[in-house]
Amino acid sequence: MSADKNIAKIEKYTKKRKPEKIIGFLKNKDKTTRLAAIRALRNFEDNDDAYNNLITILDNPDIDERIAAAESLSSSKRDSACTYLNHLIGKETNKHALDVMKDAVSSIHKNIAALHTENI
Repeated sequence: MSADKNIAKIEKYTKKRKPEKIIGFLKNKDKTTRLAAIRALRNFEDNDDAYNNLITILDNPDIDERIAAAESLSSSKRDSACTYLNHLIGKETNKHALDVMKDAVSSIHKNIAALHTENI
């Protein structure tokens, strides 16, 4: 199946709120499809499988996939995402990936703070 068709399916599954279908595209041979799936998973912050897959991708040797996963996690409200990103920041050698990870940590902190102020 072509990347365009896969991306259309990913968009459809995103609208239908089916992260389990999107996760299946993470193993696709086509990198464009995998990146689209990674980016789509940012819409499922509350889904443990989506979150766990994004965390796992942060250890991927492919720099583009690591960056996409960090960008997707920037919408997270999970303290554990900050903890793991901070751990990886100490090991990351790619400047762009490092900057994206730092930005993601900052965004997550803001998301957590906003969550706490909503509950007041």
